[in-house]
Amino acid sequence: MNENIIGIAHQAKLSKKIQEIKIRNDRQINNIVELLEKIKGAGVSKNEEETILKSTLITLITYYEAYLFETLSAIYHAFPLKMTGDIEKYSVKDFMKNGSIMYMIHEEINKKIQSLFFKGPNDVLNEYFKITGISLSDKDFIQKLIEFKATRDIFIHTEGKVNAKYIDKAVKFARANYGDRLPIDESYINNVSLSIKEFIKKIDNLLMEKYSKYTKSKAFKEMWEATHLNEVLSFEEAWTLDIEKDYIHVTEKAFKWGWSGSEKPVFDFFLNVYGNKDEFDILRIFQRYPYPHKEKLMVMAWLESPFRF
Repeated sequence: MNENIIGIAHQAKLSKKIQEIKIRNDRQINNIVELLEKIKGAGVSKNEEETILKSTLITLITYYEAYLFETLSAIYHAFPLKMTGDIEKYSVKDFMKNGSIMYMIHEEINKKIQSLFFKGPNDVLNEYFKITGISLSDKDFIQKLIEFKATRDIFIHTEGKVNAKYIDKAVKFARANYGDRLPIDESYINNVSLSIKEFIKKIDNLLMEKYSKYTKSKAFKEMWEATHLNEVLSFEEAWTLDIEKDYIHVTEKAFKWGWSGSEKPVFDFFLNVYGNKDEFDILRIFQRYPYPHKEKLMVMAWLESPFRF
């Protein structure tokens, strides 16, 4: 199976997806911090305040992990080749049984990422950087994040009492000794929220630097070149590319070309993506190009993550 064909449509919207994830997580973090400020002035008791602070910490770490999960999922969907071995084990019968190639890949991606988050926080970040192809050089900053996560685990599993796992994870950033209760106050929560926002900003910048080149026009070009239409008319003959505006134009030559009965539905599909045609004969494409033809894989993948100009 050609996994790269399946990911092309997701690549077209990858940078936008990454930015949407950042914006959503920033908003969620801001909302929880603002809520904490409102609760502070409500005259709560000391015990209630500690409960609120612990709940806020747990929520902030959840947002941090969600950011990692969602960006990793977006990159896996755009580049299924990173899942090689996990996808190749499936047979044609498996695909026919489940009805959607992308559904099976989506399920495999979820299982892979979920299994990753059962590992230690340091292992999670190392694997994240390996898969995404980015890295952070500030090891102390990363270790601070690991301490935040370790603190969250302590409040969930041992009611705030420091154990050996916390000491091992927090290393020099450990805030209490073995057997002691971990302190938590407003200053610590502010440090957590600001650090997570800083982490997300740094990762977003690195991801955008690496993946912003994956545009709609680039995806469209690769989709065309993956089909047999490219053997009839090359992309350069059929389309003009405006990289700066991320736009394409159909040439008069392609528009007036005498496409055969099997080629015309595929060309109509590209016109639909281009925005020049409202409909295309998807049934005709699937009948003429059954699995594992690239044309069917490409159209199915596009239907899962459609984009237009």
